[in-house]
Amino acid sequence: METKEQDITLEEIPSIRLVLTAVTLLLTSLALTLSFGLLYESSFLELLKYSVYTIVMNFVAGFYLYQNKKNILRKRYSWWLISFCYLITVGSVLIPLIPNFLVNLDILEFPVWILGIALLAMFVDTNLALLLSFGMIMFTYYGNITYEVQLLPLVLSFIICFLARYLTRWISFLYALLVTLSLFITMLVIQSDFTLDKLLTKKNIIYYACVFLILLLSFLSGSIAKVFSSKKKSSTFPQTKDQEEFATSLELVNEGLSKEDNNDLTTLAFEGDFLLQDGNKSCFTVQEVTNLRFPLMRRLEEESPKLYHHSNSIAHLSQRAAGYIGAKEDIAYAGGLYHEVGRLLGPDYVKNGEELASQYKLPKEVSDLIRQHNFKVELPKTKEAAIVMLSDNIFSTILYLKNSGETSITAEKVIENTFSIRMNKGTLDESGISIKDFHKLKEFYISNIDYILNS
Repeated sequence: METKEQDITLEEIPSIRLVLTAVTLLLTSLALTLSFGLLYESSFLELLKYSVYTIVMNFVAGFYLYQNKKNILRKRYSWWLISFCYLITVGSVLIPLIPNFLVNLDILEFPVWILGIALLAMFVDTNLALLLSFGMIMFTYYGNITYEVQLLPLVLSFIICFLARYLTRWISFLYALLVTLSLFITMLVIQSDFTLDKLLTKKNIIYYACVFLILLLSFLSGSIAKVFSSKKKSSTFPQTKDQEEFATSLELVNEGLSKEDNNDLTTLAFEGDFLLQDGNKSCFTVQEVTNLRFPLMRRLEEESPKLYHHSNSIAHLSQRAAGYIGAKEDIAYAGGLYHEVGRLLGPDYVKNGEELASQYKLPKEVSDLIRQHNFKVELPKTKEAAIVMLSDNIFSTILYLKNSGETSITAEKVIENTFSIRMNKGTLDESGISIKDFHKLKEFYISNIDYILNS
C-alpha cells in the first residue's frame, strides 16, 4: 500500500533512523557525563565509571529501540522528536553550568528535566521514557548516595510517564495533578519522619510549582497536538462530511461484496452427523464450535469461501488482540469466526446470525457477540465483543482502501480514525474496555498492519 512520505509502511522503515536516534542519545549522554565530571572536578576513575555506565544505559535503550522500531520509529520525524525530548532533559540539567544564571538556587534540586521525559512518554513511547529516567536520576544526583533523595524524583518521573498519554483533557490534567502532588506530599511526610515541618518550605513550594508547570506544559503540548491531528485526520476523508458516514459507506460496500457470493446459493443439507452425536445438548462449548469441522463452519466454507476466509482472518486478529490486553482469547476467536455468519441467509446478517446460532446451538457468549459486534443493534457488553467489532471495522476498511487503490488514507490513519469515532460515539462505554486497554489495543492494531495487509 502506497502512503504519503511521512507515513511509511512497516517494511520501509529505514535503519538510518534507528542509527541516528541511538547515536544522538549516546553522544548527548557522553557530553552530559563529561560536563558533570568537569563541573564537580571528578577524578579520572570516577569519570570513566560514569562513562561506562552511560554507554551501558544507551546500549539498553538502543536495543529496546531496535526491538520496537516498527512501533516507535514508524514516522520520519520520530528520531528527531526523541532527540529533541532528550535534549530538553539534558539542557535542563546543564543550566547550572551557565555562570550567574540563577542566584542562590540550585536547579538540580528540582525535577525540571522530567519535562522532556513527559513529552517523550506522551508522543513517542512510555517504556523508552522510563529507561531514560534511570539515566537522568544518575546525572542529576551525581555523587549523592542518599537513596531517599533519588527515590522521590524517580517515582515522580515514573508517575508522570504513566499519566502523560492521558493529558489531553482538562479533567485528565487535574486528575494527574492531584495524583502527582498527593504522592509527592506523602513521600515528603515519610522523609520527614511523619511530620509536616517540610511541606511549606521555600524549596518544596518551588518543587510544587515545578511539578505543576511540567504537567501544564505536557497538557498544553498534548492538546495542541490533538487539535492539529484532528484537523489533519478530517482533511484525509474528503469524500464524506462525517467520519461515521465514511465507516457506514464501507460497511455497505462490504455487504455488497458478500452478496456477490450468495446470489446463486441454496441452503445445503444440514450436516447432522456432528449434531446428532450430541443431540441432547442445549448448546455446544466454545471449544467445540471453534473446530473448523463444526457443521456451521463447514457450511460457511462451502457456501461462501470469501466470507469464510474473512471470518478466519478476523478470528485470528481478534484472538491476538484479546491476548494483548488479557481478555478471553477463545471467546474473541469464536466471535470472529461467526460474527457475520448470518450473511449466508441474507442482508440482515445480525438477525440471521442469531437464528443460525440458535439452530446450530452456539454458546450464549458467541450468539451475544454476533449481535453486539454490530454496535448499531446493541453496544458491546464485553471486551471480546468490542475487540471483534474493532477488528472487523479496521480490517475491512484497510483492505477496501488497498483493493480500491486509494492512497491518500494510510492504514495507521484508518486505525486512529476508528478508535477516535468509537471513543467519541461512546460505542465502548459498556464493554469494560479501560483507558489502558483502549491505548494498548490501538498500539496492537498499528503494530499488526502487516498482518492485515497480507491477509
